Amino acid sequence: MLLQLNIKGSTSRGKLIKVLTKDISVASNDKPLLLSGCPSCQETPETNVIECPICKDKYHTLCLTNPIPADLLTYQSTNPSLWWFCPACIVKSQEAALANEKVADNLSHGSDAEVKHYQDLDCKLNDFKTQLLNSVNTSFDQKLKAVNDKLDSKLNSLFDKLPDQEAISNLSEKVTNASTLQKPVENAAPTFPTVQEKPTVMILTPSNTSSPSKVKSFAKKLSDNLKDVPVAFLKVNEDNGKVVAGFPNLAEKEKGEKLIKDAIQATNSNYAIKTTEKMLPKLTIWNVPIDIVDDIPNNSNNSHSEKQATRDLIKERIVDSIKRKNHAIKHLVDDGHTVEVVYVEHTNDNTSLTLGVKVSPAIRLALINGQSGRIYIGDRAHQFSDRYHFKVCYHCQSIGHVSADCPRKHQPPVCFYCGESHKSKECTDKHNLSKRNCANCSKSQVPRIARESHTHNAASPNCPITIKEIKRLENNTDLTSKNLK
Repeated sequence: MLLQLNIKGSTSRGKLIKVLTKDISVASNDKPLLLSGCPSCQETPETNVIECPICKDKYHTLCLTNPIPADLLTYQSTNPSLWWFCPACIVKSQEAALANEKVADNLSHGSDAEVKHYQDLDCKLNDFKTQLLNSVNTSFDQKLKAVNDKLDSKLNSLFDKLPDQEAISNLSEKVTNASTLQKPVENAAPTFPTVQEKPTVMILTPSNTSSPSKVKSFAKKLSDNLKDVPVAFLKVNEDNGKVVAGFPNLAEKEKGEKLIKDAIQATNSNYAIKTTEKMLPKLTIWNVPIDIVDDIPNNSNNSHSEKQATRDLIKERIVDSIKRKNHAIKHLVDDGHTVEVVYVEHTNDNTSLTLGVKVSPAIRLALINGQSGRIYIGDRAHQFSDRYHFKVCYHCQSIGHVSADCPRKHQPPVCFYCGESHKSKECTDKHNLSKRNCANCSKSQVPRIARESHTHNAASPNCPITIKEIKRLENNTDLTSKNLK
């Protein structure tokens, strides 16, 4: 027979629940445990025992007419609001409820004697209710006290692990002593962290061609002269005689410059000395409509000077549009900041232009921050990116010079696509990705770079040597100063 849990009423501490069966008359035959044990199985059970909170009698759950599941006992031990009542108390409760209904019915219809009789029954019923509620509240308080005792025990064990007042006082004293030791000396001059200066670079370019032996002799003399001066780097190109020297700061550069001049004089060399400065930033702008310069005649068949005049006119027209259309940079333009078109290229379909524009660092930042990275030219807003242009030789595919100045111009050409010894336009494997080979990476002394040579062609944006060159140009570009030109 299945058990049913029904909410009968409520107390001030929770729900009052009774366990009923479908046939209460059968369950009324259950008997409480005696001192000698269970009257049904004659055993004294230590588990599977449940107590009625009203009469305090204990029952053996396995010997009940309708046994109580073990999970109900487990749930009752963790839930103080779940109660089980024995069949005898349930019968009393039902009889009292019937009597209460009968009292209410007869109070308005019966005689004085009957009324007094039922009033006595009502008092007994109220006493039973009070006894029931007190029993429930007492049992609830006992369970709550057990929970509180466990909680107090855990809290006490936690506080026992905390340091006592004496240990806290000792720790505070140590902290005070440490701060006293680190107290700065009065009237001592404050110290500030030094800012590391960027290296200053000097480029030595020979006025005439020098033999490799003479270049080596000059480089050795230069190294001897600079033995007591900090040098960030010293690079000598034996092919063209160019020397590049870097010093950690301006003061060391001034010392080194004097010693370099002494080395030039001692070796009877003829070098021009130039101190490098950071470049102004350049921007690449795409898809500029060609109608902005459509009225300028195309002098493709004219002389070189006439072509140059046409190019200058196109650049002036574009610069004028930039100055008039971009209000975020108007005050900077009025102050003389640089805006100069350095590169103009027509697209293949001759419908738009690709521009390279040199600007001051302040104008670049104003376009990024003041116009959300857009520049207005003609009747359209255009996005732009930083432009880092470097020379590439289409004869040997090396970076740093053009084919007209290639030192290997008398040697066979190197293919842009496969790195073999033939002209790029004659390559039969232009579109064969498996034949790609970067001529620069394949000659690298760095194993990792050499292994990646077959993943791209020369001067590819993914080429490690190209990426390194772009990084060098980026480091040598003034992106943040207030320089005007």
